[in-house]
Amino acid sequence: MYERFTDRARKVMQLAHQEALRMNFEYIGTEHVLLGLIKEGSGVAAHVLKNFDMGLLNVRQQIEKLLGAAPADRVVIGKLPMTPRAKRLLTFAAAEARNLGHNCVGTEHLLLALTRLDQSVACHVWLSLGHRIEDVRSEVFHMLDCDDTAVLPVETYSTTRVIYVVDTHTVVSGWWNWLYRVVIG
Repeated sequence: MYERFTDRARKVMQLAHQEALRMNFEYIGTEHVLLGLIKEGSGVAAHVLKNFDMGLLNVRQQIEKLLGAAPADRVVIGKLPMTPRAKRLLTFAAAEARNLGHNCVGTEHLLLALTRLDQSVACHVWLSLGHRIEDVRSEVFHMLDCDDTAVLPVETYSTTRVIYVVDTHTVVSGWWNWLYRVVIG
């Protein structure tokens, strides 16, 4: 599953698994990948998140605020399944790497993929900490020293963008994406 991942990106996924176990979750979600990116500490994504003052403790607190604490008496052992969004994250990360002309998926691609999942817990954590998703994405491109306008967008079928941009085309487009997701996808 992680053949095209760099060693750091693989470590992020291992750390995400550890964080999910530590928090007594029965799955690996986008929030755990975000914690893994922070905990890894040396990749591009970790540096971007440090620039936004997104530390391990305050992100954990926000996750617990959003989802509630898992029961302390629950014992979770073994390999945890990934949520559908977390699985989609891996697909989007590969697409981000391809769009940038990179052969391997690195921590920066995982972070860019998280920004595409704007209904995810990870994005809700960013928003609750006062950060805009677009700013996180722009900072990644700045650190990679590439132009974010040259990168092809990854399709997400989400309506959240309607909140940020209010014009007729976006509202209609957002509604159709929502309808497509409900009826077909």
